[in-house]
Amino acid sequence: MTTSLFHERAQHRVFLGFYIHLAAFILVTGGLAGMNFARNPDRPWLLWVVAGWGIGLIVHGLLTYLPEPRERAVHRIATRMERREERRHIRGH
Repeated sequence: MTTSLFHERAQHRVFLGFYIHLAAFILVTGGLAGMNFARNPDRPWLLWVVAGWGIGLIVHGLLTYLPEPRERAVHRIATRMERREERRHIRGH
């Protein structure tokens, strides 16, 4: 595999990781919202979950969409993929 192909796949993984994180956030907080408002609507504890996880999601989004941090992540993943491929060739698979 060429380095550009590793780079392309690594960039895809960076964005995929963020979108999986976003989907999990939406699904879990949606379920928790239903549970919170069905069982004790007078105590909105869900806001603490959304605030804490939301901060993590915002940071993940910034690291995904800001060019410099994204390129560092892509480089790290592509390097890992290259090393894995080299090990596979050394073993003869």
